[in-house]
Amino acid sequence: MDLSRFPFIPMLLMAAIALSLTLFIRASLERRAEIQEMQALRDSLVVLRYEAESCRNLLARDEAEFRRFSDRVDSLRTEVRAYEALDDRGVPGEQYDDYLSAFELYNESVEVWQRRADDLEASAAACTEQTQRHNALAEEVRARTEARAEDAD
Repeated sequence: MDLSRFPFIPMLLMAAIALSLTLFIRASLERRAEIQEMQALRDSLVVLRYEAESCRNLLARDEAEFRRFSDRVDSLRTEVRAYEALDDRGVPGEQYDDYLSAFELYNESVEVWQRRADDLEASAAACTEQTQRHNALAEEVRARTEARAEDAD
């Protein structure tokens, strides 16, 4: 076969090779970018899992502290009621100073109890939000992994 009659064939072959090479490099770069993105998502997932678990652990500790404090407040309430139950006419005079101290401590404790209850509720909401972010990202990673596996088939 005389190629001199078809001078464009070598040029056409070189263009086809260049195009194939370009497409291969592009696909390789896209695959590498996809792998790096998935690794970044998995790394983020590990961090979110750690943060969610830490949040739940701190919340459990705070709940235990709150229950202990709540028990002390209940104990103070019981003490105040015991003073008030000593006599139908009121707290006897000789015990009034002790009663007043217990009553004031109880009232102060109720205010602290409410602040702690509000803080605990806010912490629980923050932990729930943290867990939801983790779960949403875990679902995204799972869906992408499944889609990639289906593409490979």
